Amino acid sequence: KIQFLSEVNPRDPDKFISRAHDLGIVVLEGSRDVAFVDPSFYSGFLDKLKTVGTSNEELVRKQLDSDYYRLFVFLRENGLIYFDASDRVWRLIG
Repeated sequence: KIQFLSEVNPRDPDKFISRAHDLGIVVLEGSRDVAFVDPSFYSGFLDKLKTVGTSNEELVRKQLDSDYYRLFVFLRENGLIYFDASDRVWRLIG
């Protein structure tokens, strides 16, 4: 479902990332790590994220299963999502 470059630790990270792109894997590059995500899992995550109407960490954790939460934390910590308080939704950057 989701794998991080830091967990794989390949000999040639650039080649590994390029190969993942070629295979159709969703590659999310953060400032600290890279996440490789199954496309259908990512689509499901985005659908579920639309239903999370809070920035409260505990409530977010309760609404997302463990794999979705791991991806959520990665995206949040790398500044790839933010909570839009006026609309009460999480938004992707870029």
